[in-house]
Amino acid sequence: MLYIHYCKKCDHVHMLNGHKKKCPKCGLTLKELPISFIQFTNLSEDERFFYITRLKTEGKI
Repeated sequence: MLYIHYCKKCDHVHMLNGHKKKCPKCGLTLKELPISFIQFTNLSEDERFFYITRLKTEGKI
């Protein structure tokens, strides 16, 4: 299965198979986001931006 992960250092969303712990780009710890792959891919580009921004401001990532 694919899971949505976020790297704070890279400020990048990764779609990775399995529950990965390290960023493939920088090697630091990833945060798995509370949204499914299908839900995330169905969001528009603007909705994705606002989703990530909201998580950041709420301190969830």
